[in-house]
This record gives sequence, C-alpha cells and structure tokens, in this order.
Amino acid sequence: MWVYDVQTLRFLAVNEAAVLHYGWSEPEFLALTLRDIRPPEDVPALLDDIAQQREHLHGGDVWRHRKRNGQLIWVDIVANSLPFEGREGRLVVAHDVTERVLALQALQRSEARWERLFAASAIGIASASLDGHFSHVNPAYCQLVGRTEAQLLGLHMFAFTHPDDIANCTQQVPALLAGEQDSFVVDKRYLRPDGRPVWVRVAVTVTQGVTAGAERHLVAAVQDIDAQHHAQQALRRQHELLGMAGRLARLGGWEWRRSPPDVVWTDELRNILGCAPDDSFGLEQTLDWYTPESRPRIRAALQACMTEGTAFDLELRIQTPAAKRLAVRVLGQPTHDASGQIVGVRGALLDQTERLALTEQLQQSQRLEAVGQLTGGVAHDFNNLLTVILGNADLLAEQLADQPALLPLAQMTRSAAERGAELTQRLLAFARKQALQPQAVDTHQLLAGMDSLLRRTLPEDIDLELVRAAGLWPALVDPAQLESAVLNLVLNARDAMPGGGRLTIETANAWIDQAYADQHAEVNPGQYVLVTVSDTGCGMTAAQLARAFEPFYTTKPTGKGTGLGLSMVYGFAKQSSGHLKLYSEPGEGTTVRLYLPRAAGERPVAAPAPDTVAEAGLRGDELVLVVEDDELVRRHGCQLLAGLGYRVLQAGNGAEALALLQAHPHIDLLFTDVVMPGGMNGRQLADAARRLRPGLKVLYTSGYTENAIVHHGRLDPGVQLLAKPYRGVDLARKLRAVLARGD
Repeated sequence: MWVYDVQTLRFLAVNEAAVLHYGWSEPEFLALTLRDIRPPEDVPALLDDIAQQREHLHGGDVWRHRKRNGQLIWVDIVANSLPFEGREGRLVVAHDVTERVLALQALQRSEARWERLFAASAIGIASASLDGHFSHVNPAYCQLVGRTEAQLLGLHMFAFTHPDDIANCTQQVPALLAGEQDSFVVDKRYLRPDGRPVWVRVAVTVTQGVTAGAERHLVAAVQDIDAQHHAQQALRRQHELLGMAGRLARLGGWEWRRSPPDVVWTDELRNILGCAPDDSFGLEQTLDWYTPESRPRIRAALQACMTEGTAFDLELRIQTPAAKRLAVRVLGQPTHDASGQIVGVRGALLDQTERLALTEQLQQSQRLEAVGQLTGGVAHDFNNLLTVILGNADLLAEQLADQPALLPLAQMTRSAAERGAELTQRLLAFARKQALQPQAVDTHQLLAGMDSLLRRTLPEDIDLELVRAAGLWPALVDPAQLESAVLNLVLNARDAMPGGGRLTIETANAWIDQAYADQHAEVNPGQYVLVTVSDTGCGMTAAQLARAFEPFYTTKPTGKGTGLGLSMVYGFAKQSSGHLKLYSEPGEGTTVRLYLPRAAGERPVAAPAPDTVAEAGLRGDELVLVVEDDELVRRHGCQLLAGLGYRVLQAGNGAEALALLQAHPHIDLLFTDVVMPGGMNGRQLADAARRLRPGLKVLYTSGYTENAIVHHGRLDPGVQLLAKPYRGVDLARKLRAVLARGD
C-alpha cells in the first residue's frame, strides 16, 4: 500500500509489504514518483487514468509495474482519495496478479492458435452442445457437408446424417457423456444438399472450458473417407468375386517359400483338399499326397522351377488325408526377392475331378446318341422289310395250312421275322424312337400283374422278393414299356446268377436334388418313383460298367444274349424323362435303379380291357388311300387291304396323294407312312388332306417315330399309329378302330 501526491505523483508513504515486494527501501521509495515504477510507455496512460479517476476514486484496474531489479509485474490497483499531511493524496492498494495475467495471456495465445488451426485444418471440426446442436464449425467441415456456417450453427448434428447410420451413433453417446469412455470413432454417411451420400469417419469426444463453471460440449473431428470407402468396397467385392470364382471353378492358390520353409494355402485350396482352417503342413508332407505316378512329376517340376525358373502346368492325381481322390491341374511359377533371386514358388491348383467325370459322361452320352441315331435309321429300313416278310409269312402259312411239308417253312419264316421285329423294337427303345403313350401307372399293381410271369422266367434256385414301399406315388410312364423294361432287367439278373441267388425288386419314392442332377447329364431334379432291381450275381468290372448301355455289348457267352436288354431300358428311361443308374462290382452283384417321373395330380389308369373285336368284324368295303414311298411295303399293304375287302388307291409321295384326294372325293381313310422323301412327311400330308377333306380319317404307320407326330416322347393327342412291322390282323383291327371313331 502507498499514498501519493496527486499533484506531484510523489510517494508520501509506503507500507512494509510494498518495500519488500518492489525491492526499494522506504527512503528510496519516498524519493520516487509513480512514473518511476511504471514502464515509460505506460506513463501517458497513467496520467490519463489519474485524471479520469478523480471522479471514480473507487475504480480498480490492472497495470504493469517495474520493480527495482527491472522486473515487470502486473498489479490490480484500487485507489481512494485520502488527504495526507495537508496535501491531496490518494491511497492505493496494489495486488500482484502477474501469475494470473500471464496464465490468461497464455490461454489467449492458445485460443488464438486453436482458432487459426480450427480455421486452417483440412479435417472437418465441429463442436456442439450436449444436446447435439452445433456451436462451432470450421471451413473444412462446411465444405465436407456442403453447407455454410450460418446454415449449420444451431442445427442438430444428426440433421443430415444418413437415417440408417443414426442409431449406430446415438447408442454410443450416453457412455461418452457418462464418462464411461473417452471417445468413440464411427464411420457413417452424411447426406449432402443434393442427396448424395458421403462416407466420413467421425471421432467424437467431450471437452470442457478451462474457466470455472465452463460448460462441456461435444467435439467431432470428421475425415472424408468416401474415396477410401468405395475403394475398399470395390476391393472387397473383387475379393468376393475372386473367392466365388475360385469356389465355382474349384481353384485354389498356394505358395512355397524356401527360407524360412513355409507353405501357404488359400481357404479354397483347403476346402478342395478337405483340410481344416488351422491345419499346417510342410512341403514334403503335401508332396506325399500325390499318387505314386504323379509324385515324381511334381517333384521334378518344383526342382526345375527353383533352380532354372521354369514355370509348369501339370495334370496330376492326389489322395488327400481326407480320403478324397482328386484329379487336379497344378500350375506354378518362381517368385523372386528384391535382388532377383528365386526364393520360392507360387501357383494354383484346379480341381478337375467333377469336370473330367462330366466330360466322360458327356462323351459316353454322345457315343450312345450317335449309336442311337444309327440304330434308329437301321430299324426304320429293317422294319419296312420285316413288314413285307412277316405279312407274306402269315399269308403263306394260311395258304399252306393243308401242306404239312411246306407249312413249317412258312412258320419258321414268320418266327424269324417276329424275332427280327423284337430286335428292332429294342433298337428303337435304345434310340428313344418309340411312340410312347405315358399315363399315371400304379407300379405296385403293374408288378403284381407280372409276378407269375417273372417267377416262371426264373429257375427254382433264384429267390424272388418284392419289397413294396408304402404310399408309393403313381409313375408317368407307358405301362407296356415299363413291363418290358422290368422283364429285361430280371432276365439280365437271371443270367448273372447261373448258380442261383437272390433277386430283389424294390419300389420307393425318391427325390433327385440339383447337386445330383448337375453331376449327371440329362437328369432333371424333382420327384421320382424308384424301381430297384438287385441281384447277387457275378457283377461287372469298371470297364464293363462303362459300356453296359451300348447296344450289342454283352458280357454273356456268344449266343447267350443280344446285348440289347440294358440298352432298351436305358433308352426307355431317357425317353420317359427318367434316369437309369447302374451299380456293380465283381463278385458283389449288380443293382439297377430305374427312376420314373412322378405323375403329379393324376390318378392311375386301370389296365385296358382286352380287344374283343370278332375276327369276322375286321373286314370292310371303305375306300382307303395308301401312301408309302417303299414300293414293296406299299404293294404289300394294298394286297392286305384288298384281301380284307377294302377298295384301295395308292400313292408314292405326298404330291401324288393330294392329287388323288382331289380326284376322288369319297376317300374314307388316309393310311400314310410318316417318314417320306420329297419335302412332305406324313403329318404334313394329313394336315393338307384335312384342309381339302375336313373330317377325313387318318392312320399313320412308321418303322420309327419322329417329331412329326411325337413330341417329348409321346404321341400327339388324337394321333393313331400302327407301328411297323405289322401283321394283317393288326392292320385290320386298327383300321376298324379308326373308322369307328366319332371324331
């Protein structure tokens, strides 16, 4: 404390605290003026303040003072008027606030620096009240969100956050405000004014001012990661696509490093080899998985790659620890260090097991298809010949009934023709050229009807067992052809058990899934009726199995079989949209599984009643137009019809037939071959004829079917067909049946 003269500014009195604090002795102090304890640059302000304080003697202020040693301090001044020894004095109470002033200045400098950094930062920075409303934003933040500072201040911090990302942010704020965590970081999307989302990474914390009672507020540092996010997404999609491609292609990657010795696999390679994710194998251990014939090749390839830098591409076989036998393609190339030295081998392994199996199946299917096309053509021409032979043999047998020496010759000819017809029928079944008439069939009823026939077919030393499943679905098949297929399978099983054994016929409902269908050509997933025929016979080798469905291939001794039994069943199954699977091992017997399509929503049809038309009612006198390109067959058909009392016209092709139809308006029935040269088949001829003569009766004949009258393995609705070779009585019955129809 001190008292000074207002007129002269000289000190009139000082207390001990002032003496001690400023460093002057009391006499020295009293010899000084107020100017002496102020920095020179502050004196004008001092004089002005004194003048101002005359009317405000109780005001306080902070000034700089100078100690005796030259140190500047900040003091808080409170002055009051105090007459002293007859002079106009002023009492001053001075409080040293240097530490507080310096701290405040440091804070101000810090705040100034923060403001500069806040404004210049490339990272968006925003502060908000605890209720989430913006209080400060820097230019980078404004640019990032596409809004001005004026638009943002007072706005809620989630106002333009993508709706799908708000929950992820808000659920973390309570823990932050409660002090349970110091900060949190979240990736989210801001919606710019044009609606475009921008990915950002936001680090949020809570801060509080340094002054007492200062409010807490939220501070967020926001970084633009939009390009990074999309790049990561694109990279992730690329990895996913590569992974998917690897899984679909069964392609895995691998790398072997020489030092330190290490083998690295991709996840897909582990999956291919059937290994667990944490399994670890050395190079030598993995090389031992290759089959004996493949092992030297892969070792030599790795050696050449490491020493000479030679890449390799090998097709090999592997037997994995998971007992998986794989056909693989292994590719490799050298890897180098910074100096160019070979340090390892990197490559890929492609699992070709399924592809090779499918290729073999496709090749087998193509071979069978080619043979089927050939046999179909042969059967067509052969059936034309058999039609003439069988028909004439019947006529000769009738005319030679009273000549015992010649009648056996005619009967032998007829028997040979019938055997030939049976062979061609099997060829057509294999070639899928039969004219099937599928219907809902109760397989149990069909097998029950065959029971006595099957037991008569089998010798006494073969036990037959029928195992019938409960709730069996109806099958959509041609019942006559199914009977023939079952009989052929039983005959094959009988011949495979010359010393006796057991034959089992089982039925069941079955499902074929997509995975199985993908591995077997021409198989559709879905529901099937399964008929399984198993025997305890000699079985077949793998080589025999590969050819089992080929026509004329047989494992039986010469003269003991035609090799058409399984071929016929195979063709029937395929034409019926079914599937045939054969399992066999030498000495273990054979199992044949016949999959028949389920007749969904259809009730089984009862077996047709036997034909009771009397022989005497097979004659007629209607006018029939016979159209056949084969002259022998045409002449034979005309002779049969004439012998039955019909009036007959004949043509060798469609054009001749149409001319006769125009010239003879009273033709009652068109009897036409299906396959004819000249650009017009039987179906086209029938359509043209019915345009000329609506209501004309049509009967087709053919040595094999084609798409003209058969689609998806079945006759078109309303089509009447007499298959070649036919006998006279067959022709007579079919003609009367067609002529008697009301349509």
